[in-house]
Amino acid sequence: NSEEEMQTYMDKFSMACDRFGLTINTKKTEVMFQPAPREQYYDPVINIKHQRLQSTDNFAYLGSILSRVANINSEVNNRISIANATVGIG
Repeated sequence: NSEEEMQTYMDKFSMACDRFGLTINTKKTEVMFQPAPREQYYDPVINIKHQRLQSTDNFAYLGSILSRVANINSEVNNRISIANATVGIG
């Protein structure tokens, strides 16, 4: 999705939250943007109620590391760390 599409989705999400009396914590909400292949990366400007959301390169989701970079290095390191902690190494 383009930056403009991401902003449109966030606007709709914000309106839906308002409709149901929910609040979005903009200090805990981050965005991750992955450009199309061979396009240069830039930090997207995505706002909720005139507050810019922080951009991130990767985040943990259901025990896995998701990354804007198309490689598995972060995920492999995360799983090794979990395995080491489980058996008491490190």
